[in-house]
Amino acid sequence: MTPLNIEARYPEYKEALLSALTKEKCREIIDSTKEMKLWIETML
Repeated sequence: MTPLNIEARYPEYKEALLSALTKEKCREIIDSTKEMKLWIETML
């Protein structure tokens, strides 16, 4: 998720960020976020 924060802080990188976010990359980010959420829940 960190790369997505770059757009908010550095709007001049918006085009580079958008071109890097392919459908596959978005799926990878979503899947890893879900895994992290599950891990955090098991630690609570």
